[in-house]
Amino acid sequence: MANEALSPASRNRLLSALSAMFKRAVRLGLLTRNPTHGIQRARERVIALPLVTLEDQARLLAALPGSRQALFLCALDTGARLGELLRIAWGDVDLDAGSILLRRTKTGRPRIVRLAARLVRV
Repeated sequence: MANEALSPASRNRLLSALSAMFKRAVRLGLLTRNPTHGIQRARERVIALPLVTLEDQARLLAALPGSRQALFLCALDTGARLGELLRIAWGDVDLDAGSILLRRTKTGRPRIVRLAARLVRV
């Protein structure tokens, strides 16, 4: 496949994957240098994401079964990933302080997320 057939974002993802593999090869002593070092990333087009209004959120919540509404609201209000949300234990929730401790995150570092008032009420 020719380079021009790939979008800039696809080229950047491929270059990142190659770079990670070559970095590992250098660490393992299989290569002396990373051949992808210095290759410029393609300029990606920035697309504005649509905002979900409070009315849209209310409609989405109303369409969900009651057992899923709290999880969905937590995702909306914290921005946490599903895996982070599913690993929350009651001991990680501090309703008095209005926060949740996310112990296992994408970066591997715990972080505290503030809770919106509507989430604390739920």
